[in-house]
Amino acid sequence: MLHSQSWVQIPDFPGSQRDDGCVFTIGNKAYCFTGNNGSACELNGFVYDGVSNTWGNMANLPIGKERQYATAFSYSNNGYMLTGITCPGVCLNDMYKYEEGTNTWAAMPNFPGQVRQGACNFVIGDKAYIISGRNSSGNVFNDVWEYNITGSTWTQKNNLPFAGMFRGTAFQINGIGYVCYGLTNNNNFNRYIYKYDHLNDAWQMITAINLPAKNYVACAVTSNKAFLYGGQDSVYNITNDMSLFDPTNNSVITYSGIPTLGRKGGMAFSLNNIFYITTGVDSSPARIKETWKNDQFVGIESNYLNAPLVDLYPNPTNNFITVKGNNLASLTILNSLGEIVLSQELYSNENMINLTQLPSSIYSVSVVTRSTIVQKKIVVQR
Repeated sequence: MLHSQSWVQIPDFPGSQRDDGCVFTIGNKAYCFTGNNGSACELNGFVYDGVSNTWGNMANLPIGKERQYATAFSYSNNGYMLTGITCPGVCLNDMYKYEEGTNTWAAMPNFPGQVRQGACNFVIGDKAYIISGRNSSGNVFNDVWEYNITGSTWTQKNNLPFAGMFRGTAFQINGIGYVCYGLTNNNNFNRYIYKYDHLNDAWQMITAINLPAKNYVACAVTSNKAFLYGGQDSVYNITNDMSLFDPTNNSVITYSGIPTLGRKGGMAFSLNNIFYITTGVDSSPARIKETWKNDQFVGIESNYLNAPLVDLYPNPTNNFITVKGNNLASLTILNSLGEIVLSQELYSNENMINLTQLPSSIYSVSVVTRSTIVQKKIVVQR
């Protein structure tokens, strides 16, 4: 795992410790609010100023509108919050607008889909896309709704091409929407990145990438790359790593995380091309207020350009495959369900791997080197 980035701790979130809040940004400020403090949901929030590097107050939500697992976005000088679940466990479909100029909240027409929690969103132009989530019974949705922000109208779009996501991740880069991670029905996980063409209302899987099983992954976009931090894995471990997704070459490179503890359910944002993460639940487990920024990723571009070439051949194969490259460390092979079917240390620059125990199928391969993780597909045919 790479260690080339710089983490800097900044003043704690000034409110109570909490997880599962939401955040939007307007200009050089990030508005962080709602969430669960361990005994109740919160009405309040605080604003971080990326210029003065200080926290300040923002207006509370209207009384009775506290919640967790809401989703939020911004457009122009306004922020929007919708859906979520109350701490007594009632899912919601209401929507509120925050006006920065007056520091006030105003009720908006309700979200037209079913009540839900743990949805995610991205914004393309003046359209916000509200994606997935689940109800209080644990049923996960895969529907997608477009909100015309300037016209205040809703349109249902094509569903996700898979079983949906609870606490998945969504982001937009250069006019393309993306979703990844998240828990689907029957405790399965989405292990792929899907991109959305809003002009044709079409979803497409990025087949070159197979992600670890996680949800609660925090995300913010910086320099046209998605910074994907932390989360919870399939056996409920809290993770502490940063994966960087670059859509120009569909690559994912993983870096080491915060010098203290990882977290799930934190609030992530980007200001002035700096990644920030605050609040969440750590591995103890405890809710936290600790806030960090990642103000430089030294050598990221050179890591992409000079990443070691890894060859896997022959592909397709029947019984053996050769892994060749520099500074190889280990190899992991996963089946279509995301289960590890083979894991092996690599001790030289050329390694022959025995696959005779694997049935015919398509497998995802992660090759770890000293500087990066390379992901590929192999086909076993017999």
